[in-house]
Amino acid sequence: MDGENTRVSQADVLTLGQMGSTLSADLSRIESAQSDHAAASGTYAQRTRDGLYLTAEEQQAARVKYLPDLESKETALAGAARAAEANARIILQQAVSDRLVADQATQSAASAQQPLVVHLVDHSPLPSLLSDLRSALSVEDKPRLFLLAQLLPTRLAAEIASPTRTVNGKVQHTDPDVIAAISALLIRAREPFRDTAFDPVRKKASEALEKAQKAQAAVNQRHRERTPVTTFDGQVKVPFPTAAR
Repeated sequence: MDGENTRVSQADVLTLGQMGSTLSADLSRIESAQSDHAAASGTYAQRTRDGLYLTAEEQQAARVKYLPDLESKETALAGAARAAEANARIILQQAVSDRLVADQATQSAASAQQPLVVHLVDHSPLPSLLSDLRSALSVEDKPRLFLLAQLLPTRLAAEIASPTRTVNGKVQHTDPDVIAAISALLIRAREPFRDTAFDPVRKKASEALEKAQKAQAAVNQRHRERTPVTTFDGQVKVPFPTAAR
């Protein structure tokens, strides 16, 4: 990690604890920068607003005086938001676990069935595997589901890579509808065994990402509002005169 905002690099492999602490620090920095920015923005608006009976020269002097602090706070907020967004994206990529976990009884029963299920997954036609998966789901056969959830993705990947093959002299074509059906059922099959350890950090990373993007959008909007509007030839547009007070 490097940089004033402790930016994570793609090369950093974070532990679960490091992910959480990084996101907490990023959220804290954004909130602090937002508070500083709001204070500077309020001061700038108060000192330069219409209705203070300032001359044009006095109003311009107030802008010159208070604008640098506001721009400094905007820069700090934008920097904190960019770092938080970058960190959140990297953490979301890393906080993905394909690991399946099961209780000891399920693992023991699965080990006993493993040779048979491996053979079936490697050699059975996809329609037969679809039926087997449906059957296991219907009776909640956890050991079999635990094995199928681990083995079927590899078989599906192979079928997708080589949708046409010759078996015993006969050309076979993979049915994409069967692959889609198995993929959909695999989501259900995997759910009871899904490693949920990263769920909280994924939620927090999504929160940090959303907050960072909103902060950057607010800074950009405020900057646009202060930028003078110009005509097609580059001249600053002058507001239409209003009646004298």
